[in-house]
Amino acid sequence: MKKRQSNASKGLPMYLSMNTSKGITNYRYRNRQAKVDKSLGTNRAAAIRAANQANSILFTRTDLTELIVGSRMKMSELCAKFLKVVNNNVNGLGEKTQEERRTMMNKVLVFMPDLPLEQLTVLKINEFFDWVYDPEEDDEESGTPSARNATRKNLIPMVQYALKKGYIVGTHNPVSTLTEQIPTKRITKRHTYEGWNAIYDHKECPLWLRCAMNIGLTTLQRRGDVCNIKMPKSTDTYIEVIQQKTHKYSNTGYIKIEITPALREIINECRDNLVSPYLIHRKPRNRKFAREGELDFTKVKPNFLSQEFNRIRKLANPYPDLTLSEQPGFHQGKALGIYLIEQQTKEYPQQLAGHASVDMTKNYGKGHEEIEWSHATPTLNVLDRGSILALKPSTKSA
Repeated sequence: MKKRQSNASKGLPMYLSMNTSKGITNYRYRNRQAKVDKSLGTNRAAAIRAANQANSILFTRTDLTELIVGSRMKMSELCAKFLKVVNNNVNGLGEKTQEERRTMMNKVLVFMPDLPLEQLTVLKINEFFDWVYDPEEDDEESGTPSARNATRKNLIPMVQYALKKGYIVGTHNPVSTLTEQIPTKRITKRHTYEGWNAIYDHKECPLWLRCAMNIGLTTLQRRGDVCNIKMPKSTDTYIEVIQQKTHKYSNTGYIKIEITPALREIINECRDNLVSPYLIHRKPRNRKFAREGELDFTKVKPNFLSQEFNRIRKLANPYPDLTLSEQPGFHQGKALGIYLIEQQTKEYPQQLAGHASVDMTKNYGKGHEEIEWSHATPTLNVLDRGSILALKPSTKSA
């Protein structure tokens, strides 16, 4: 029996084979990811060039022994290790970034949990990104460009972690160097006061979400800042807000909001029999997230706030003429509040909104007692709809 000749002895790259029949030699390339063979013709030099180029694209690893024995680690195992790094927050990540990285890992665990690390090729990475959102199909029911870009952004540090630990052999990160973000455009429309109320009044809208909507519309705070507001004492005359997005860059990110009679009425509606340090709170179905070192189990996380708001908006359907990507979320309530206050006072509520130039940074890094707080007084009484309707707000979502 004739001994099989190896590719090395033939002088051929990996996965390129040759077959001679009737004096004619043909070359074929085996694509391991797609599991198909491709004919490369009879030109030996051209076939070798094509195979080398294909190998450089499909295989980012440099350790050939791992292609044989494997790294003995799967993507699910890498996610478990990286999740500990994220939860321990050794890099001082913000809450939103931590949540985004957990979301990315959940997607990995659905799409490729058993994929060996040595098979994490550029092809497989892009297949994963296309699964999150395929720009060629543009199916907004299954994903968005922002979701794809967020997945890519948070996969980069996990792969970098694997490279540093030696779980993946190589010197470059294939996610950051060989994949790109896709362009996005902001097409979300604004809330109308009528549409906002339709969501608020829906029978399935929970009390805690109504409280969050009232607080957001009255104080003009972002969802993360609304979720972080502590429950004030009955004797307090203001609530303190340290805006997550602004406080590092502006003095106006530190706001003391006066508790007006109208705001106090909203705060009283937030109080219930559930003891919580947070103004916006709820009793979850279970306490699996109430582990040591994590948030109080009653706290509403920003992502959950948005998800629940979007769920009720879908049921209420106040904007039937808008596409899914155009539908306004909880965040757009801030723009509605600014618009209503401008209609009421004829002035832009800069202090309440916490908007300022990026060069005002002297508060960042100071202790609580040294901070120069901006004082703001809310003027909207969202519980008195008659007073707001008297402003004749626009009925168009723009």
